[in-house]
Amino acid sequence: VAALAPSESDELGSFLRLGGFVYLDENYRVVSLSALSSAPADQHEARAVLYLGPPLDMPAPAMQALDGHDSDDQDQPRRWEPVVNSAASRLGYSEFTWMRPSEMVGGHVFRGHGGFAYRTENGNGVLYPVLQSTADVDCDEARYREKYEPLPAQPMGVDLGPG
Repeated sequence: VAALAPSESDELGSFLRLGGFVYLDENYRVVSLSALSSAPADQHEARAVLYLGPPLDMPAPAMQALDGHDSDDQDQPRRWEPVVNSAASRLGYSEFTWMRPSEMVGGHVFRGHGGFAYRTENGNGVLYPVLQSTADVDCDEARYREKYEPLPAQPMGVDLGPG
């Protein structure tokens, strides 16, 4: 039996080395897999494209929460995973995690369609948000930040009326 040696040139190898997305039906059965790839677009047939925007600074409270320390003193699981992509390593990133769409972490709401958060050796972090449309690839910086930058969560006031 030959051992599997995943490479980035095949889909299974890309999925095992770089990760990807698993799509489930309403009964939680796997219906599709999408592998990430670092190969140039002309080297494989792209079935779908995920556009990521330029990096945005991660808020310090969110970084602490992803590390397993919540400001509310609630224990959270540590979410960081080691970087396995050599290109991300060359950029100085040591760990990464997926931020879910509209997720609240460390008192901040991560708007849009989720994204990849990366952490550097010195503990700083950036978010590469998934863009909502290809029009956002070339939008101006102010509009980009307005649409994708994590926002501090606002407490929802409940008016109980006169007591």
